Amino acid sequence: MRRCIAIFSVLVLACCIRQSAAEIVVSGIVADADKTPVAGAHISFIYEPDSLQTFAARTAADGAYEILLDPNPITAVGEIQEAAIPGAVQLLQNYPNPFNPHTVIQYKLAEAGYVELAVYNVLGHEIRTLVDRYQEAGIHSVEWDGRNASGAGVAAGVYLYRLRTAKYARAAKMTLSDGARIGSMPPGGNRSHKSLAPVRKAPERYTVRITGTDIENFQVTGVQIPEGSKLDFGVSRLPTADVSSKPNILLVIADDMGLDATPGYEMGSVKPNMPYLQAMIDSGIRFNNVWANPTCTPTRASILTGKYGFRTNVLKVGDILDSSEVSIQQLLTNRATGYSHALIGKWHLSRKTYPTVFGIAYYAGLLTGSVRSYWEWDFWESGERTTSTTYTTTKFTDLAIDWVASQTSPWFLWLAYNAPHSPFHLAPEALHYQGELPADTASIAANPTPYYMSMLEAMDTEIGRLLNSFPQEVRDNTLIIFIGDNGSPKLVAQEYNIRRVKGTVYNGGINVPMIVSGKNVRRANAGEDALLNSTDLFATIADISGAGITEINDSKSFKELLEHENIVVRNYIYSEAGYASENPEYTIRNTTHKYIRFKDGSEALFNLSIDELERSNLLKDENLPLSSSDRAIRDELVEKVTEIRE
Repeated sequence: MRRCIAIFSVLVLACCIRQSAAEIVVSGIVADADKTPVAGAHISFIYEPDSLQTFAARTAADGAYEILLDPNPITAVGEIQEAAIPGAVQLLQNYPNPFNPHTVIQYKLAEAGYVELAVYNVLGHEIRTLVDRYQEAGIHSVEWDGRNASGAGVAAGVYLYRLRTAKYARAAKMTLSDGARIGSMPPGGNRSHKSLAPVRKAPERYTVRITGTDIENFQVTGVQIPEGSKLDFGVSRLPTADVSSKPNILLVIADDMGLDATPGYEMGSVKPNMPYLQAMIDSGIRFNNVWANPTCTPTRASILTGKYGFRTNVLKVGDILDSSEVSIQQLLTNRATGYSHALIGKWHLSRKTYPTVFGIAYYAGLLTGSVRSYWEWDFWESGERTTSTTYTTTKFTDLAIDWVASQTSPWFLWLAYNAPHSPFHLAPEALHYQGELPADTASIAANPTPYYMSMLEAMDTEIGRLLNSFPQEVRDNTLIIFIGDNGSPKLVAQEYNIRRVKGTVYNGGINVPMIVSGKNVRRANAGEDALLNSTDLFATIADISGAGITEINDSKSFKELLEHENIVVRNYIYSEAGYASENPEYTIRNTTHKYIRFKDGSEALFNLSIDELERSNLLKDENLPLSSSDRAIRDELVEKVTEIRE
């Protein structure tokens, strides 16, 4: 209690209130061409002399909005340009303030560095971390939607927001005017309230932007606030999605399952018995050259956003995905595809940011990267944590069965098992084929491979239970994508050098299995050598959903490969690894060769067409000089990876 009071004292002493030159409350209705109100649209008024000053709200059920315009006027546009790199760190007052429920917090950084921006209640308890990462010098802003880290709306009242860098700590206070109703009513202002501020004429002009899940993006410039401060806007609806022919999409992610542990791949001599996965291989496509990241967190971020890790600052376990990133689930909603969506199972993108913050409609599962016991672990659902005593693989399958059974529209389910991630153990007897094995710790440590195999077989058994729960028409209309998040860990790796497995940018760490079968897959028992990145799942899922996207961010759709062979999606694939206090490592390959830039600045070049296990570095002294063809390929790969990372 003393600590909370101390934090509160520091925050209150640091609070400041910005004096504005003019303020006005503008309100109106947003409706479509048929005069039907548009609920839940995001409307922003951007102060044109200083575009960093934005005032926003969401429309209520009747299409109404109400926004306090409270700009800080400037004397010349040149002042903004000159202040692009501020001379000092500064935390500005949020706007609008009071707000309901959205507000924007702006701050200035004089130099690049690690930044933390968090919201606290008046007792000093942290409500939600908004920024927790490295940022470049300049002017930054972040929006808070009045929700806590679990995604639940907070109560109305005074809140404190605190900016902290290595050399600076400052806080300010803000007022949420109607927080208790977040989530229980359509978002927007409570129009029964009196005006939020005295009405005075707002200076200059504004750009107005309106976005929403079922409307076309709207923008108009040069808007002046009329007498009476009423402004209505008409927007166009997006075409209603034709959901009758759309397939369901089931994405299954295995944790720490490399090519050597996957049926259907030549790598590895000991394989698990996975009849359901084998049936997918027999009826679908086995992709041989898919690259992910060497650890789970950055791979999951790459699938969720369609971006390489250096763009999202998620390069290693422990890195936090910024809540401003647009997830594939949010994109499906924004594009009015008609899909419902859920994420069940392992999250591992942030302990501080609940998955629903990224627009995921339903989440239940494990927030962290691993469990102490598969039979006793922290289970999260609806923002609440309880202890589950159900075997994780079984629990995630139970949740998936229940969720799919409740759907009445096309659905996208991201099902992320934490199997076969450590701790290695003997899976429940009814779920595996490894027979009787001693279950003591010493036996498992002496030979972990059969226990690892039992965990894989248990996952396959539960995947089969999920698929068998589908009515036939649902099964026939479901596309299944199965992928591993990184290579096998060294304790159970086969053939690969144990220093070239999970956690490294060698193929043993990043070349992962991917099998696709089901609806609209026209190729059976096919092996596919096309070069693909884990990022490509983003555009592919968007393409299949009818979102009108085939390429976005660092993602390219491979939808055509589901029907046709000999299609080139990429000429190069890329991967990377981050380290706490060292330079990142990155790698790139074409159809024959692979180039690696290590964290110490050294390099490697492998001819994968004759050296799949990367045993002979062509840049080692004993292998120099390079042949003219190898030299040309090395230069080509360096040029391309430099272009990617620019």
